[in-house]
Amino acid sequence: MSRAQALHTETMTAYAQTYATAATEVTAATAATVATTGSTTSTPYGYTTSTQADAIVTTLNALVADVLQLRKVLNAVIDDLQSAGMVD
Repeated sequence: MSRAQALHTETMTAYAQTYATAATEVTAATAATVATTGSTTSTPYGYTTSTQADAIVTTLNALVADVLQLRKVLNAVIDDLQSAGMVD
């Protein structure tokens, strides 16, 4: 066993997988940038237009979906590493 393998074995921590869904495909991001137009008013909430306010909510929802997909892929990677005996 190499020194790196020994060190890894000594410091390895078991993964606690509380998310059960796995995926093997990293999909394209669904979030898009939001216009950074300067605010012209402080109401409602400093958005320039209702379109800009709606775009922020839409983008936030897309980011949640993107993170969920990445969590699924990470879960699949952990499953594969556990199957190969590389992690606990």
